[in-house]
Amino acid sequence: MLCPSLGGGHAFRLVNLYLQSGCREGQQGFIQQHVARLLGRSAIQIWGGDYNFVECPALDRLSAGVADVGTATEWHAAAPQLTDQFRRLHPTSRAYSRVAHGSASRIDRFYATPNLTCYIPSCSIGSGTGFSDHRPATLTLSAKRPTQGPGLYRTRLYFTKDPQLRSAFGIWLGVHISQLPSDRAELLEAWPEFKRHVAAECGQMNRLHRQRRTSASLHQAEVALATAHAALEGLPTNAAAPDVESAVAAVVDARRHLAQQASEHRTEATTRRRQKWLHRGERPQPAITKAMRPRAADACCAALYNSSNFLVSDGKQCAEMMGKFWCDISKAPALRQRLIFPAVPESVPHYPETYPRCPECPKTIPELSPPGISRGT
Repeated sequence: MLCPSLGGGHAFRLVNLYLQSGCREGQQGFIQQHVARLLGRSAIQIWGGDYNFVECPALDRLSAGVADVGTATEWHAAAPQLTDQFRRLHPTSRAYSRVAHGSASRIDRFYATPNLTCYIPSCSIGSGTGFSDHRPATLTLSAKRPTQGPGLYRTRLYFTKDPQLRSAFGIWLGVHISQLPSDRAELLEAWPEFKRHVAAECGQMNRLHRQRRTSASLHQAEVALATAHAALEGLPTNAAAPDVESAVAAVVDARRHLAQQASEHRTEATTRRRQKWLHRGERPQPAITKAMRPRAADACCAALYNSSNFLVSDGKQCAEMMGKFWCDISKAPALRQRLIFPAVPESVPHYPETYPRCPECPKTIPELSPPGISRGT
């Protein structure tokens, strides 16, 4: 039987062969007529089957009879490129695939072409017969392309984007490289520990880079919020409504972005504290964790009715509504007049600018001032 096969990245032909038992002429005739022709169909082949002859009687047969070496000679002449894989892997071992009636022989074998030999790590004869009078012969074919595994651990070098951290790491690395032994044997022994130190230092540098990046983002968000506030306060009194709404929306967006950056900064700091807490040997207590955890309802935003009497629960829309509400109040002319020129209550009496000095204490109280106004001493 001849069939094309594909497995483990290999494309080869698998040939299953059975040579007639007890008929040397029939075996040799089949080999002469068919083996060379089948080998010519493909350069990559595996042959397996019951050959009913042995190549090396001294190692592959235990019998009182004399083995016919003519069949082995015809086989080698017709298939010189095929190699017995069991004998290649076990040059002096004895194993028999058929044991019966006081004789034993290894007549079940696997052959393979040279281009597959390096991918065959094992070939063996089983111990049990099961439902057959022959023991199983097994061949293992390794994959041509190894399966993709997780791979080796690679040290991350995100901190190299920061020139200062990159320079600091270069100095640290130069100092530690200078401390490595010059002897090759000692260097190989010290190399694993050196790699662990380098990986730990890279991890520390990555953490510093992440902290700097978070702090820079937080500072940029604060600057953006201050700019948005300045733009809103710089609007004239008679500014158009779209300009005011745009400025208010910019303030709301800047505040939301600042809150997000601050939350990320707090989250990272909290995570580091928890890691240190766990590294000290502490363990969380479920009851305390449940009691201290903030309620889910606390994170919800209160709902407001907009000008169309629709309920709004989105946080950004609620913030924009409140900003516009207070902007409208601040733009009211009457309110601005009261804020700029506050009215003097009628119940407050009018005091003259100065009062006459007391003749008895001219140096103690040189001048009296109206209540609530400090004129200095």
